[in-house]
Amino acid sequence: MTSSISKKEAKRFMLYKNGLIGPYKFEGKNGVMDYITKVSPVQYDPVDVCGKSPEITLNSRVKGFKKSMISELLYKDRLLFDYYDKEMCILLMKDWKYFERTRERYRNNSKSKAELSHVIEEVRGIIEKGGAAASKDIPINDKIDWYWAKTSASRAALETLYLQGELIVSSRKNTVKSYDFAHRLVPENYYNQKEPNENDLDHIKWRVLRRIGATGLLWNKSSDAFLGIKPIGSNNRTKAINELYDEKKLEKIIINEIDEPFYMLSADMPMLEYALANPDLKPRCELIAPLDNIIWDRKLIYELFGFFYRWEIYTPQPKRKYAYYTLPVLYGTDLIGRIELVRDTKAKILVNRNFWPEDGIKITKTMENAMEKSIEKLAKMNEVSYEKQK
Repeated sequence: MTSSISKKEAKRFMLYKNGLIGPYKFEGKNGVMDYITKVSPVQYDPVDVCGKSPEITLNSRVKGFKKSMISELLYKDRLLFDYYDKEMCILLMKDWKYFERTRERYRNNSKSKAELSHVIEEVRGIIEKGGAAASKDIPINDKIDWYWAKTSASRAALETLYLQGELIVSSRKNTVKSYDFAHRLVPENYYNQKEPNENDLDHIKWRVLRRIGATGLLWNKSSDAFLGIKPIGSNNRTKAINELYDEKKLEKIIINEIDEPFYMLSADMPMLEYALANPDLKPRCELIAPLDNIIWDRKLIYELFGFFYRWEIYTPQPKRKYAYYTLPVLYGTDLIGRIELVRDTKAKILVNRNFWPEDGIKITKTMENAMEKSIEKLAKMNEVSYEKQK
């Protein structure tokens, strides 16, 4: 089936699917789990300027969200786990089995294997005897070449065993991770399941389907939305999408004024129909995280919203157009600008350093009031206060 819709209708569907327009669909800790179940994966990043990216993502969708809800679901309830999918992500524990192919790849191609072999055995012994451990708990100070730079051999050994699936993150305090054996922490009914996909193409199809579901709409183009799916290239991506379409797991969507066809989950058709039948969904103002699912494909967002976003955290300061860490500001179905918010931990306030409205967007008093409320909500999540600008 192929449907033709306008850009505005496409935006409304994506936002409704992601719980960013109309009344809040998700609430409290159960809402966090419900949202992640619907859109897994949710990308993780440790940078914390005004909240970590997944916290900001959930705060924009889940009524009454608190940071502790994520850690409880990850490290207490064990309904979620963190692992590499699209970079580091928060994943459903029930999907543990699907990542055996990834873990096997790391077992066969681990970095610095010879140098780490004796360290790994020592780390295993320490965890076996004393339980969960962080790098600082392991008295091995040797340095080793690692993926990004030299690091301690103890950290490299822990991460090797983690990537290979022998260890799992047992707790996280700020950026410090403690690890324990996966067989101790992954629920037995998940730990013992076999990888369901028989070959690489089936695995790619499973992951492509999830990525489309995580954003709402995607096109068949090279994109950060497909990052981390291996082995993938244009041929495998196209084959996966075509087979999923033939299997009626995907629907093809034509968006007026855009030549490239888009794809959405067939299971999401009722949401598209609802979004099309309700053009007056109540607008909300939400602050969008830098790694939010909905803006994974920056070119797609530019085509649909006319909004170009670059996370300038990796851009040298002289070349930045805006700031180190800005959040796109959503109002209704439009991205109306970007804002720089910084948490002053010592003063316990959230500081609004700057707001840049998009060209051609007239910021009304209604928009200003809605934006102030969204900033107050983010401040509450960060357990600080927000003083309105005069």
